Amino acid sequence: MKCEICKDGKEFTNLQSHLRTKHQMSLEEYNKEHVTEESFDEVNEEEVSAGVTDPIKVRENVFDGPKEWSLDMTMKEYLDKKNLTFTELNSLVDRFIEGSAIDVTFQMKKNVERGEKGAENLKDQKNVETPDLIVAETLVKKYGFTVTSVVGQKPNKKWILVRK
Repeated sequence: MKCEICKDGKEFTNLQSHLRTKHQMSLEEYNKEHVTEESFDEVNEEEVSAGVTDPIKVRENVFDGPKEWSLDMTMKEYLDKKNLTFTELNSLVDRFIEGSAIDVTFQMKKNVERGEKGAENLKDQKNVETPDLIVAETLVKKYGFTVTSVVGQKPNKKWILVRK
């Protein structure tokens, strides 16, 4: 993002850090003074993901699905698209602002949902090979598969399953 205060056109991957060190102001103060609504006409996924740190990537993994946003989208449409309730979104925002980790039960719930979707796609096959432990566990518990072997080590570990 460009700093509207510097006016030199330089791009910053972490504008918040730049504002804090160079201008001694928070991102919220900067937004109040220098950001207008027309700055948010369209959100580009590449701009959003540029300079993303590891904790953000972890949070993004919680929200599998399309990465398309629109200012014309209602809150309900956004929540439906992300498969979230308002309470869950509110909790995530509060934790993000506080710098806290995402609630473990929330992560587990999203992981189970992801595992169920993955298992649903594989349930009709006789032999399955998956790198996802949660998908493998769902196939065993919900669809009667048996793990015949586990091959490799992280990050290339795979579960080999056969339907009974």
